[in-house]
Amino acid sequence: MLDSKSEEILAFLKANPSISSKEIYDGLEIEIGYATVKRNLSKLVDSIILLYSSKSITFRD
Repeated sequence: MLDSKSEEILAFLKANPSISSKEIYDGLEIEIGYATVKRNLSKLVDSIILLYSSKSITFRD
């Protein structure tokens, strides 16, 4: 189960798949720190919701 911040990040990332963590941070409309964005992205990768490589991001259904 994802928290609301992770869900917001995931939704933003789905709308903008070729984006950096800094661009996610700048584009989010919620009050969240840059370190929190990076931590939540790591959690999404660890929970296999996101598969990340240096060239692409894949969403797991």
